[in-house]
Amino acid sequence: HIRITLEEDVGFGELTTGLERYRLVHQALPELDLDDVDTGVEMLGRRLSAPVVISCMTGGVERGAQINRRLARAAQAARVAMGVGSQRAALDDAALAESFRVRDLAPDVPLLANLGVSQLREPGAMERCRRAVDMVGADALVLHANPLQVALQPEGTPRFAGLVELIGEVAATAGVAVLLKEVGWGLSEEVARAMSEAGVAGLDVAGAGGTSWARIEQFVRYGE
Repeated sequence: HIRITLEEDVGFGELTTGLERYRLVHQALPELDLDDVDTGVEMLGRRLSAPVVISCMTGGVERGAQINRRLARAAQAARVAMGVGSQRAALDDAALAESFRVRDLAPDVPLLANLGVSQLREPGAMERCRRAVDMVGADALVLHANPLQVALQPEGTPRFAGLVELIGEVAATAGVAVLLKEVGWGLSEEVARAMSEAGVAGLDVAGAGGTSWARIEQFVRYGE
């Protein structure tokens, strides 16, 4: 995945987030001193310099471990939050856990653990969620929703029925805030409302556009 993302054309074609349609009105006389501008915000009980999150990306391999360590140093220096990539592999193989452990490099910022929603259908899922949080000393647990990618993966488990209820169970028992993340196709109003009703604390909306994980899986399976 890392190699393909860096070396291949895996971006959406004409699909964008729509943000290019917006323009901020310029204020030639802002009537405000720049020193009085404070972008700081509280998140998960920690103070950030700005409402910015380095969203969940990688781990499980040495190259991913290197990336996570660099991102953790950057997050600490900039005082922004950071998530690690899907921890599924490390839950199945404890030797991979170190590739996700970066709390020593980012002691003062929120760290987000990460698992896929489709894994909530697997035996012992609630315990695995708690182990993921403990593994990285996380302040919150991100559950990422990527049904198209999972459906295309040879090793994927495309079982999505009943996930809203299971997410609600995780939110009630995880012991930390639970967030829902999507990975580049957007979130509908229906999903956002369902997550609010299920007790999810927040949404990480990548928006439709950018990197296409369906395209990445096409390269994984067919090399093109």
